[in-house]
Amino acid sequence: MKVERLKGKIEKLKEEIVRFNAINAEMMKSEDKQMSLTDPDARSMATSGKDTGIVWL
Repeated sequence: MKVERLKGKIEKLKEEIVRFNAINAEMMKSEDKQMSLTDPDARSMATSGKDTGIVWL
């Protein structure tokens, strides 16, 4: 039973990888390399912190 449950989890993770790769490809096509899954107009704000411009919404 445990093996079947783990196989199911692995399959779901593989599906998520495919989904995230598709999202990443779509994001890389955009002019500013940003994408919000909840609000298409949202963009990261410039700050003085290092590596703070990365946003996954």
